[in-house]
Amino acid sequence: MEKRARREIEMVKKLVVWAVFFVALCLTGVGCVGDGGYGRGHWRGGDIKVIAATYGSNCGAPYGNVTNHLAEICDGRVTCEYIIDFRVLGDPAPNCPKDYYAEWECGRNRERGVVNAGPEATGTGIVLRCPVR
Repeated sequence: MEKRARREIEMVKKLVVWAVFFVALCLTGVGCVGDGGYGRGHWRGGDIKVIAATYGSNCGAPYGNVTNHLAEICDGRVTCEYIIDFRVLGDPAPNCPKDYYAEWECGRNRERGVVNAGPEATGTGIVLRCPVR
């Protein structure tokens, strides 16, 4: 019985060492499950987190009017190629050639990226990327 108890204690010690190791990796930003995860690019600058996307701000559309749509497509990715399409986004200001503005952060370091497509933005492709370049 005493031999079994010693083996269990040694096993618990090893588990504690591994837990400390993985927590240290998480705190350094190398890989936390649920916040980037392994293989999703966290170590290269983080994952995309869309802050705002606006279609037609030059025509009076409210800031962030298409944020949810862009976030559904791009959040959590390292690179996101997106084609602006009024048929998907709707027309917030008829008879006005609309621009498109997107702003995002990369991972924990809060590195920010911004891209702007001028009027008429529909049909234009934009790229969100982490790290921002």
